[in-house]
Amino acid sequence: MLKIKEGESIHLTGLEKNLMERITPPMPKICPVSLRYEFAKYDADEVRRAYNKVYKLFATGKLEEV
Repeated sequence: MLKIKEGESIHLTGLEKNLMERITPPMPKICPVSLRYEFAKYDADEVRRAYNKVYKLFATGKLEEV
C-alpha cells in the first residue's frame, strides 16, 4: 500500500487512490495484468494512465510504502 508523503500536495483521482491501496513496491514499470483485471470495470487505458501516474509519483519520491 502506498501513501502520499507528508508535505506533498498531490491531486489524485478515485482510481489512482484505489490503485495506491493495492500496490506493494517494487512497482514494475508496466501495469500488471492482475491490476487491470482487478479494475476491469474501468477502461483499460484509464487504468494504465492512472498506474503510470502513480508509478511516476513513487519513482520521484512523492509516495511511500505504508
